[in-house]
Amino acid sequence: MDRLVKIIAPRNAFDFVFKAVVLLLIIGLMNWGRDFLKAGANHNGFMYNFRDGAIVGTPFVILSLALVGHLARLQAKLLRLATTDMLTGLPNRRAFLDGIAGDDQLRQRGALLMIDLDHFKRINDSYGHQVGDICLRAAADFLREQVKSNIACARLGGEEFGIFVPGDAPGSAALAGHLANGLVVDLPDAGMIALTMSIGLTKGDAGQGIGMVMARADRALYVAKAQGRARVAKWTPQIEAQPFPRAV
Repeated sequence: MDRLVKIIAPRNAFDFVFKAVVLLLIIGLMNWGRDFLKAGANHNGFMYNFRDGAIVGTPFVILSLALVGHLARLQAKLLRLATTDMLTGLPNRRAFLDGIAGDDQLRQRGALLMIDLDHFKRINDSYGHQVGDICLRAAADFLREQVKSNIACARLGGEEFGIFVPGDAPGSAALAGHLANGLVVDLPDAGMIALTMSIGLTKGDAGQGIGMVMARADRALYVAKAQGRARVAKWTPQIEAQPFPRAV
């Protein structure tokens, strides 16, 4: 049904007129076929049936195309609301996971970065949630500017973000190291706030469970926070064998 709506929905004014004419031609052809089956050689000509169908069908065709176009726009809006983080404009957790995984498995080899803004709760407690929201938007803009178009970037929730670098990802460690240095946010009433990032990095292969890959990146993230924050920790089997670290 979604595909049918996309096909029928007019994309612009010219497309609206074109599809209206096509639908009226179909109505005329159906009228002609009905007359042919009913009266045989004595049936009315196609132009007569087209004119007759156009007179009756034009209002219904226009209304139908308008309604389908409205439905298509509504579907697009609902999809955008369901897959976009409204505060930052980044894809949300659902869109991020749908983009990199199918059937709970990674679609392709790549590196996953789990990113957490350091001491974000302190910012909220000290300056208020409005300033916290400004910092989240600034961090999202910073991440968006640093990644290439083929790299998935999303807000996963709270002050946590995710980045997936597809392929062998040779530059993922360098990217993570650059991002960990963070940014400086200039606030009109609160001065300058430095935002650093703790990052957990792991690599996964196509077919690996996305839950396991994210758990590894999350474990590495907590190691980075436990080691002093503003740094990158890469997942290793040795990390997995250690007690769960506590953030400092």
